[in-house]
Amino acid sequence: LYFTYIYSRACPSSLIYTLLNPMNHNTALYQEWLSKCRGVLIEMETKNITQRASSWTSIVNNETTRLNMCFDHTTIDTVFDYSVRDPSKYLTFLLEWNGIKTRSVASRPSTYEEFEAKAKNWLNGRRAPNYGNTLFPDMIKSADEFVKHTAHLLFGGYDDNPTSNDSISMQYCKTLMFALLYKLCTERIAVHQSWKKTMLLCENSVKNIHSNTAKLLQKYAIHDYSEKDLNSFPGSLQRAAQFFSEQHNRYLALVLDSYKKLRVSDSMNQKPIVSMSGDVATHRATNILPVPLPIPVAGAAMTNIDGDGT
Repeated sequence: LYFTYIYSRACPSSLIYTLLNPMNHNTALYQEWLSKCRGVLIEMETKNITQRASSWTSIVNNETTRLNMCFDHTTIDTVFDYSVRDPSKYLTFLLEWNGIKTRSVASRPSTYEEFEAKAKNWLNGRRAPNYGNTLFPDMIKSADEFVKHTAHLLFGGYDDNPTSNDSISMQYCKTLMFALLYKLCTERIAVHQSWKKTMLLCENSVKNIHSNTAKLLQKYAIHDYSEKDLNSFPGSLQRAAQFFSEQHNRYLALVLDSYKKLRVSDSMNQKPIVSMSGDVATHRATNILPVPLPIPVAGAAMTNIDGDGT
């Protein structure tokens, strides 16, 4: 310490750090810890990504089935599958990770266990911004493509202009997509058996309005958002969930009304409705209606409970 005090004014801070901290990036022990810990974090995040993808797959299929039960199209020959075959494409920030940074002797890890604990704490803070720009937008876009494909199979033969807001195809797309976005903002998952449940969509991915996830959610809201603060949307999972729930319920009423009129028109013209499998569906009344999505209570907490920085 006396040596450091004498030379602290003359030596660069990096040199002082090296003198004080034998566990610097150039030591063999540090590199050993770094390599081992990087492998642990990559394995952990691979499971994390895989579980989120699996949960998203289930949500999309369940919500699609729930909505399609309203119609005569009971046979579904399309199934959504979001499988991440190469999780490493979302883990560049880990593959390029060079270790933790400490500013003093007191804060530097003295054992590998301390090193790994600090590394996991660092990861908790990096998960949301990284997945918010990569994984989550890909999940949303893949579901959007599936929804549009399903709408075309169901109603493609009935819309002269399927991209019109008044078309039943567009109403179906918005009804289902808003339901999926609501679920994305409210669903909790257990990434690891030993962990408590965490939000499927990281809170900090939407708090930062400059993230790709926040920009994408704002894009889905732009045509139906009536307030004057769209530029700050979504801002939080709570706010996003409430908006998407309200819009789902609104478009659900619209698409059911359009479908009712379509059935009447088909009945008068004796035009059969063709199921997704290609079979002619009989005209029968359906009493199975999807339960409207609950609107989150204003001010209710929707924060992560396991401290993973999401």
